[in-house]
Amino acid sequence: MWEEIVAASKENNCRCILGISNLQEPMPTMDAYDHLSIFQSVGVTEKHRIAWVAGKPALLEKLRLAETVLRNRASIDIQIFESVTDAKRWLENTD
Repeated sequence: MWEEIVAASKENNCRCILGISNLQEPMPTMDAYDHLSIFQSVGVTEKHRIAWVAGKPALLEKLRLAETVLRNRASIDIQIFESVTDAKRWLENTD
C-alpha cells in the first residue's frame, strides 16, 4: 500500500499525503514499531507530510504508537487524526 502511495506522490509531485485507515482491528504492536522500516523501504522521507486518519476510534491507540515511533526514530512529519476535516486542515497549513 505505501509503495503505491509514495509512487503516486512522486508522479503528482505532491509530498502531502492524506490516508484513512480502513483496518478492521487495531494493528499489532510490532507493526506499529515496524512502520519506520516500511516507510524507509518505500521512500517516505522527511520531505513528506502525512496526515493519517483513524477510520474507527479503536484504531487510534496503535496509530498514535506508530506516529510516536516514526517521529522519535526519524524526521518523518506525520500526525494521526480522528477526523478527515482536521487532517486536511493540518495538511493545508504546510509551510
